[in-house]
Amino acid sequence: LPLAASQRLGLGLAEVSPALSLALYLDAGGAVAGLEVVPSWVRVTRLTYEEAEARLDEE
Repeated sequence: LPLAASQRLGLGLAEVSPALSLALYLDAGGAVAGLEVVPSWVRVTRLTYEEAEARLDEE
């Protein structure tokens, strides 16, 4: 990507980053019955593998 696009659209480069969120709708058998793509804003928390593993172990 061009540097300007990466700086503007890169996840985690600002406190809140633009993103695309996907919603999958499933029928009773588990097959995809629909899909929705919507613009959204996300907050990114960077973790090491060890930090992520520790958080999963807490659950």
